[in-house]
Amino acid sequence: MNVLFANYGDFATNSTSHIAGFANALAQAGHACVFAVPWGVDTVRLVPEVKFRAAAFHECLNGTSPFPNGQPADVLHAWTPRELVREFAVRYCAAHKARLVVHLEDNEDYLFAAGTGLPLDDLLGLDEDVIRQRLAPGLSHPRRARLFLRAADAVSTIVPTLRSFVPPGVPTLDLPPGVDFGLFHPMARVEGHRRSLGLRDGERCIVYTGSTSFANASETRDLYEAVGLLNRRGVPTRLIRTGADSPAFAESIPHEIREHIVHLGFIPRVELPALLAEADVLVQPGRPGAFNNFRLPSKVPEFLAVGRPVIVPASNIGLELVDEREAVVLDEATPVHIADACARIMHDRALGERLAENAAAFARQRFDGAQISRRLADLYRSVCSRPPREHSAATLRGDETELSLGMRSLAAATRSRPDWADTADLAELLLPLVHHLDRPSGQRADLRRVEAERDEWHDHFENAREHASNLELRISELVADLEALKLQRAVEIDQLRQAVAQREEKIDRMSATFSWKLTMPLRAARRVLGPKRRRSGDGA
Repeated sequence: MNVLFANYGDFATNSTSHIAGFANALAQAGHACVFAVPWGVDTVRLVPEVKFRAAAFHECLNGTSPFPNGQPADVLHAWTPRELVREFAVRYCAAHKARLVVHLEDNEDYLFAAGTGLPLDDLLGLDEDVIRQRLAPGLSHPRRARLFLRAADAVSTIVPTLRSFVPPGVPTLDLPPGVDFGLFHPMARVEGHRRSLGLRDGERCIVYTGSTSFANASETRDLYEAVGLLNRRGVPTRLIRTGADSPAFAESIPHEIREHIVHLGFIPRVELPALLAEADVLVQPGRPGAFNNFRLPSKVPEFLAVGRPVIVPASNIGLELVDEREAVVLDEATPVHIADACARIMHDRALGERLAENAAAFARQRFDGAQISRRLADLYRSVCSRPPREHSAATLRGDETELSLGMRSLAAATRSRPDWADTADLAELLLPLVHHLDRPSGQRADLRRVEAERDEWHDHFENAREHASNLELRISELVADLEALKLQRAVEIDQLRQAVAQREEKIDRMSATFSWKLTMPLRAARRVLGPKRRRSGDGA
């Protein structure tokens, strides 16, 4: 099979390890895999092992197949229904009739509400203009995401709770991440590593890998406050961080807490296991709710796999872990509760060892990448072996989108019902309008083209203005150079005049001396006789 994975960001995103693990496993099994990203193809260098081909969205849409056999994808696995992925997937499926699988790894409604400030409980009732004004490419459109899932041939979910977002009748697969146990496994601490991290003798260590965003900033701050609380209680503790923070988040951390934080930024993935091994405790902060109940933090399976004590909230994967056997599971992961749990693990060696051993065993059983990849391949084969669903993405026509597909489906479904004839007529009347308004060559695309042209001309104007500014600066520099040259020449001329005047003055003084006047006849005779002497000398 040709399998095309489409991610919402470049290879630095948290989902990369999840997708790359499956792409590598499928490639190892003989399938051709392409991992497409909207930008930053060169960031594939961050992936430690690559058995797939990396490509940009535009490369997959330009008419040239990125697959070795020159054929299009049999299956497109869209990693989340976010707008930039949805638009790419719809265009690709319409052009190549690929089967569509959509992966869910978050409560997209919550992310949209949190990212836009709009009310979570009324997203479907929002005016379309309001949504479009706030919608960023990295968020899911509340209504379009649902239509996208309805047009999918199958949906994969990172945690079972996300099944509540899958439309009835669409096949679903639970798809947790597979852990690379060759990389993430229990290991001894590296000698000298603690000191290189800035850890002092007797200081405890908590490690947290991952970036902060608008969605998880508050819970990351809970972890920071727990570290500050441990130190105030007399338990010297340092938090080692990786990933990125927004400037606003970094500035919000008080200095007395910041001094206990070591922020390493982005580090190569191959260095993460040794860093995790230094931890006395690994903490995933968070609280049950609309965000955490529908996700699986990508770092938690790796936390468990390295065989260190782990603290998690009673949400998502925390509901599968047995408290105080495989992890410490907190009903309320407040700063106080996190600090209490950390202190207990740090001072109870038997508890820490039990948690570490059982965490690693749980990870091997729950996140076996080979087994999960086989289930994924079976899903792809199942999707490809059966005829396309009547109203799936594979039945899209040309530039059609899932919205006009839905309108076409409504017309077809109601045409066979005599009592719904008016609805069928209305749907067919509206279909051309919906198709024109919604297709990439319609008004939305026209607006984007105009905006692109505006931006291009704006860039030309800015470049021209910058060029004019540079020319003005160069002219000013040349005028300054010319003035300096004129001044230098004036000085040189003045110096020459002074030299000539001094020489003339010297000649005048010499001419006025008695010796000069006395020898004047002798010099005159020498001038007369000198040439004759030279001629007579020449003839001798």
